[in-house]
Amino acid sequence: MNGQLGGGRETAFLIITASAAVLAVLRPDLYAGLAHRAASAFARLIG
Repeated sequence: MNGQLGGGRETAFLIITASAAVLAVLRPDLYAGLAHRAASAFARLIG
């Protein structure tokens, strides 16, 4: 892969992971409810 992203799925995964990490640190109260929704959205995204 030469250090490059292989497509949209990898990019989406990185964005979701980074967003979840930031949210968990800044707003743990919101993270609890949104983590489940994000996981469901990601599961639909990757099919």
